[in-house]
Amino acid sequence: MTVTDRPYRGISADHRRSERREQLLQACLDVVGRSGVAGTTVGAICEQAGLTKRYFYEAFADRDAILCAALDDLHVALLRRIRTAIAHEPDARRRTRLTARMLADTMDDPRLARLFVEAAALPSLHDLRRRAYDVYADLVAHEVLGLTEPSPRARLATQVLVAGATEAVSRWVEGGTGLTRDEFVEVLTELASGVSRA
Repeated sequence: MTVTDRPYRGISADHRRSERREQLLQACLDVVGRSGVAGTTVGAICEQAGLTKRYFYEAFADRDAILCAALDDLHVALLRRIRTAIAHEPDARRRTRLTARMLADTMDDPRLARLFVEAAALPSLHDLRRRAYDVYADLVAHEVLGLTEPSPRARLATQVLVAGATEAVSRWVEGGTGLTRDEFVEVLTELASGVSRA
């Protein structure tokens, strides 16, 4: 065991690394919320976290890596919230409305909203965002709409719905739709109901 691996005040080295990683991720979100994805730098993240770059590079390869991790965390948390909300709801339309509501409510955190909206600005985030489309499309088709074996037409419609909803959320967050939260949720619910009829 090296000196740096020894417990410090009863806290293991692995636990301290995990805490620093989470501290850096929260700082990254703070910087994104303040300066946007394009204005987020390793230096700004470290300053916000109160940690040196040594600790940053212990956890992440570069700026893109921490932004990808933050966006991935957003998607994982949102998927968990959706699955929890719809788990015991037998009605497909109500499951659809709950899913749309969870998506809209996630945007209440302005840091997450800005990361979500500006994710396509970097190729690495854009690729991660596109991979997430497939995960959400499967969720919507199987768990929300209850399509056990979606036809190729329904599968394509679900993918289009997810991609379109992503763009619609970005417009809504930026105030470009003129819709209230309830109106926005209802529009997404109606669109998803159309997919189930496909």
